[in-house]
Amino acid sequence: MSVARHQDEIWLVPLVDTARTAPADRPLTLAEARLLRRIHRGEDVRRVLSGPDRQFVLPALLRRGLVVDHGAGPVVTPHVAASLAAV
Repeated sequence: MSVARHQDEIWLVPLVDTARTAPADRPLTLAEARLLRRIHRGEDVRRVLSGPDRQFVLPALLRRGLVVDHGAGPVVTPHVAASLAAV
């Protein structure tokens, strides 16, 4: 872990049991749906996310299994991409 500038904040997110924290039957919030749409379109959202999007919305999509991030930025999972292609 490294810090780019003095007094930068570091956010550590603990591992949580996603089955208990993100029920699948809960509908997406408007912010989650908008971010999911931007990610599905292929936008590079890593540098342009607002603070709440970075801290709350993107982690919520990751916990629900709608988005994955392997270091190159968030992308939709294959089952989400297939369900959106049918629309």
